[in-house]
Amino acid sequence: MSGPRPLAALVAGLALALAGGCASTTRTVVAERVTLDSTDPLRNTWCFGSDAYGRVLQDGEVPNLGAQLEYGWSAPGQLSVVGSGGEQGVIVNLGSRPEPDDFGDLSRDCAEVAALPGFDGGAHQSTPVKAGDLCLVRIDKLATAIGPHPEGATALIRLQVLECDPAGRLAFRWSLL
Repeated sequence: MSGPRPLAALVAGLALALAGGCASTTRTVVAERVTLDSTDPLRNTWCFGSDAYGRVLQDGEVPNLGAQLEYGWSAPGQLSVVGSGGEQGVIVNLGSRPEPDDFGDLSRDCAEVAALPGFDGGAHQSTPVKAGDLCLVRIDKLATAIGPHPEGATALIRLQVLECDPAGRLAFRWSLL
């Protein structure tokens, strides 16, 4: 992220802590850069519903306030789908794509996408990633809405890894299918 975005994310995270969870948004496509840092417990998770980091500092603790994606914490060097509020999810790495803007033909309907090999569910799944990789994420039983997907529904998310460095930082962009 660049500019004042990290401070804005921290402020948004504090607001979420006061509100008691991950706030929903009507945003359906995010073309900006998101950076996760596996060495920082406040910046190693992402909440798609609030378009912000999924953890905040609250009473000396770092609770999960709606994180759905995590980098390097439970599986070093890997992206993991983590649930909160009963959510379950799965992530599949579809490999590198020649162009960062090339999401391929993933605009198929949900049933066809869900039938891809390795996309058969699980409460917690991780995958190793590198720059250029395209990942497909499914989150079931949403605890909060993500764009047009209401609470309790399933969301499919395409995620393009932009950078992945040995220091534990990963940059990506995402959008809903």
